Parts: sequence; structure tokens; C-alpha cells
Amino acid sequence: MDRKTIKEFEGLKDRVQAGSMMKLGIVVLWMISRKDRHGYEIVKVLNEDLMVRTATTSRIYPLLSEMEKTGLISQREIKDGKRKKKVYSITKKGKEMLVLTKKYVKEMMKKKIMKDYAKWLMG
Repeated sequence: MDRKTIKEFEGLKDRVQAGSMMKLGIVVLWMISRKDRHGYEIVKVLNEDLMVRTATTSRIYPLLSEMEKTGLISQREIKDGKRKKKVYSITKKGKEMLVLTKKYVKEMMKKKIMKDYAKWLMG
């Protein structure tokens, strides 16, 4: 990975890092990139499908709020019966963050220690 890409990723990472943004936030951002989602749906998928037990509403909603403030996602309200739901969509900046994250992870996976870890994990 070239220095410009690393610098870009680090700069963007620093601006959006809020608690575990770089761990859970990237997964949430990826989920939203695949399909617009509301907060409770995100919590449900994280808990049931990905078994992320720390993904509670009290953790996800502040994360979504921070991601919206930093421009990674946007939200709109939709009516669901008598209730209103906030539905989140990825923005151009969010897509750029995913591209940079993918480049960063690919670069990290080239390191011997990461190859050894992946081999151990999958073996």
C-alpha cells in the first residue's frame, strides 16, 4: 500500500474513531453498504447471525449517530404502521472508508505474522 493511501486511511480513521468504531463500526458500515437498515435490524443481525453479544442498542445507536456526524452514513425516517423508523444508508465517504479499510486489511494480511494467525485460525 502506498504512503498516500495509508495516510488517507489513518486520517479518516482518526476522524471517525469513536470507541470501537474501527472494529464494530466497520462491520456495521459494511452491513449498511449491502442494504439500507434500521438500528434494531442491525442489532438483531449482529447478535443472531454474527454472534456479537456486545452489540446492544445502547452501543449501536450512539455508534450510528457518530457515523452519521462524520458523514459515513445518512438517515431518513420511514413510517412503519404508526411508528417512525430511522433507516440508515451509506454515503460516498462511507464507501471510501470501506475501500480504504479493505486496502489496509489486504496490506496487513501480507505480513508473516498475519498469515500465521490466519492459518492458525482457519486450521
